[in-house]
Amino acid sequence: MLKKDVSVKRYILIAVILLAIVAIGVFVYYRLNVPVCSTTECFFKNVATCTPSKFFYAGNISFDYSINGKDDDHCNIDVTLVRSFWRGTSFDSLNGKSMVCDVPFGKITFPEEDLDKCHGPLKENLQELILQKLHGYIIDNLDGGQSNSTPVLH
Repeated sequence: MLKKDVSVKRYILIAVILLAIVAIGVFVYYRLNVPVCSTTECFFKNVATCTPSKFFYAGNISFDYSINGKDDDHCNIDVTLVRSFWRGTSFDSLNGKSMVCDVPFGKITFPEEDLDKCHGPLKENLQELILQKLHGYIIDNLDGGQSNSTPVLH
């Protein structure tokens, strides 16, 4: 009787291990075999329908997009700044940084166009750069652009 219990437990253990291996294999297969769009039209179609896919946009600033799927009432998209072609600018420090953007269902747009719907290191660093540029602009224009002259008292 003891030998029979051990062999039944062994079969159950083997079945559980096999099921776990199959489940992991299916998960990895679907996670790694995401379609890749080669055009913005394909990407926008997938954004509108929230179909998991990847897209690389090459422009003055290159982005890598990964549509992850639906999350409540929006589409969840990872955005990574791959490279800025504006060398010597502040954007160089953002290379490789990412953020996650929540795009409403049916909306056809690049996710980074509405930063209020994004979160992550890329968004935080973009906001910091914008504030630095705005601060510099305000300081430069506070006295009518005459920052190197002595103030005139009336």
